[in-house]
Amino acid sequence: MRKLIILFLLFSGGMLFAQQKKVTISGSVIAKADGSVLAGANVIVYNTQGNSVAGASADVNGAYNISGLTAGNYVVEASFVGYAKQSKAIWVAAGAKVTVDFTLVESYTTADAIVVTGGRRSERVSESSSNVQVVDAKMLAVKEEPTISGLLKNVNGIDYFETGMGQQQVNARGFYSPFTGNMLMLIDYRSPQLPGIGGVFPPALGIPKEDIRQVEVIVGPNSALYGANASAGVINIITKGPREDAGTSINVSGGNQSMIRAGIRTSGLLGDKFGYKIAANYFKATDFSNYVNVSTQLVTTQDDPARDDPDFGIKNTTVNGSLYFYPTHNIAMSYTGGVADANYINQSNIGRLQVKNFRFWFHQVRANIDNLFGNWGSVFLQAYVTQDDAGDTYNLIKEKQVELKYGLSAKDAIAKTTFVDKPIQYVVEMQHNFSIGNDQFITWGAQWQKNQPNSEGTFLSDGPNGEKIDITQYGVYAQYENAMAKNFKFTLTGRYDNNSDFGNQFSPKAAVSYHSGHHNITLAYVTGFASPAIQPAYALSPLGDITGTGLPFVLRGAHAGFTLLNTATGAKTKIDALKPTKTSGFELNYKASLIDGLYTNLSLYKTQYDNFLSPPTLVNDPAHGVFIVDKNGAPIIEGTLSYINFGKVDIQGVEVGAEMQLTNGLSANLAFNYQEMGSFKDVPANISSTPTFNAPNRTWKGGLRWVNWWKRGTFANVTFRYVTNYFFTGATPTNTGTVPTYNVVDLNLDVPMQLSEAFTTHVGISVNNLLNNEHIELPGSPKLGLLVSGHLRVGF
Repeated sequence: MRKLIILFLLFSGGMLFAQQKKVTISGSVIAKADGSVLAGANVIVYNTQGNSVAGASADVNGAYNISGLTAGNYVVEASFVGYAKQSKAIWVAAGAKVTVDFTLVESYTTADAIVVTGGRRSERVSESSSNVQVVDAKMLAVKEEPTISGLLKNVNGIDYFETGMGQQQVNARGFYSPFTGNMLMLIDYRSPQLPGIGGVFPPALGIPKEDIRQVEVIVGPNSALYGANASAGVINIITKGPREDAGTSINVSGGNQSMIRAGIRTSGLLGDKFGYKIAANYFKATDFSNYVNVSTQLVTTQDDPARDDPDFGIKNTTVNGSLYFYPTHNIAMSYTGGVADANYINQSNIGRLQVKNFRFWFHQVRANIDNLFGNWGSVFLQAYVTQDDAGDTYNLIKEKQVELKYGLSAKDAIAKTTFVDKPIQYVVEMQHNFSIGNDQFITWGAQWQKNQPNSEGTFLSDGPNGEKIDITQYGVYAQYENAMAKNFKFTLTGRYDNNSDFGNQFSPKAAVSYHSGHHNITLAYVTGFASPAIQPAYALSPLGDITGTGLPFVLRGAHAGFTLLNTATGAKTKIDALKPTKTSGFELNYKASLIDGLYTNLSLYKTQYDNFLSPPTLVNDPAHGVFIVDKNGAPIIEGTLSYINFGKVDIQGVEVGAEMQLTNGLSANLAFNYQEMGSFKDVPANISSTPTFNAPNRTWKGGLRWVNWWKRGTFANVTFRYVTNYFFTGATPTNTGTVPTYNVVDLNLDVPMQLSEAFTTHVGISVNNLLNNEHIELPGSPKLGLLVSGHLRVGF
């Protein structure tokens, strides 16, 4: 790690350059309704990477002034409590003075926010060539959820699943599994994916919600910019910095299910050159315990053989801190480190896990350089390390089976089923973007990543006499945007990736957008791919004996494929090594403001999936003397279960949403998502079953938002999710079955209280499942009921 940081600092330090003539941005912020000035309005200047570089507050006359910037591209954003944010993209020449005025509307919408995820640069939602959705800071502040993932439940196009208060997961466009790698999650461009077993543990993301500025979600394939595991979309969590959000905030909440949460964030500047940030989160609760037997749809009883004995206590903690260094006006460097501990029940690909004393930690260094060498755009550099330790985590179902089969005590059975996971991951990344005139924009970059899983032979083939697992990946990408033709923008993107296990991948994207007035339509060809996870690639797990033969069943990973030997004839055949699952298809996105205050978004898509991973399948034929061979060519006498690639299938769907300002303070939104899977093609004869879609065909979402309903700053939000029934196939029979149709209504209230001029105080309430509609969202999970919490938030 030390060498990595030194190399990073040397590289970024070498990019320093001479001072240029400063530029000034000034203007005013007023209310549209009556033209009154909005004294105290915040004005923030962001670079093309989406990072704040300067800021100011409007004075008593509504005027602001920001100086000391260099020439280049910026986005200027104005905000005021109870008003919709407004942003404007500008280009400033060296030494120029630019006026940017804002007229804000009293409302609460996120329909045309500034985002960075769609094109890896600052742009409006309406101008992005990707289908981008936004969860902004206000919703993050007032909504209380057990994990960060719960904040995404009402995003259009997102399939949200909750298996208890400890596990909330998101996916898009089908084929969900609890450790799915279809959606890439990023936190300030750092992936929190577990480097060993894969997937994301939401309680161990290492970030409290108090530190989140905005969450941006791309629904649909986006490997052209983001590489592997972005085949269904990208979730980008953007945190606050000391420049635009200095101060201290404390949030304390509590409710039923013995729920207690406390979050704190403090941040500030130390002179002109340094800044800091510290954030922490503590969550404790008792999980829902009325588990449902999928075969009967009844709550399990204590003597039900499908019932295991979990610990329903949840206790999760997160702490992270950052140091910032601003050596010049246009360079920002930072170090962030964090650790998270998790204790909860997790429904995984290998059955329900009792996550106990699980720890995840990371180190990240970043540098942002604006207006490189004058007009040569912005550079982003980062390097980070992630690690985790599974602690005392064990498989609940296996523990119960061992306990009953061998007559062991629960303590001894747990000791036998506890597994080891102590991986490490290294990542280095560079990105540069710049404009050519006002009509052409280029973004390019490179990434390098190394994963070193370590299970000590407990579930992977890396035991004392096994293989060392060391996976290296690198990728390079470039995107060209051209807006020279009137009302049109053309986007071409390409990415090349190499994985030491799974070879080369090329991911192209092409899009054409037409923008006229308040209408924007984009037609795009998109691609994606998902590399096989560690477990299908390197599994080594005994699964008992083949009935009546005495031969063992063994699950083996197929990263290198297999050679089969017929011991009677000596004939050999090959089973190919695993390959990534690929996606490709077309999307049509339409975004518009049809009338003043009405925003609409329509997406039509058709995507083909190729090279699925099968479930564990018998790949040899013990009854006829056909076995896999070891590295010396000798047959291994066993029944070998493994994974193989197969088949093609199309999915298609429509995502439509609308948001309307009904009055100055009241807005409504409604979204509908329809998706369906076609028939599988090219399925080998030995594949007895094909994957199920594992997602609902139809989902309705919507709600009402009311700002300033009592006094300025008050906020009320009511939302609903209506999900139709669907069949879900899990890793075990207890996790496979029908999820009945359900409807969930949530309520959030937040009221400011002026207790002191030195503090800003808010009190509120969050109610999940307001109507107490007890339901399951995945087979094998408990019935979810009413969850009520009150919160007190103090800022100074």
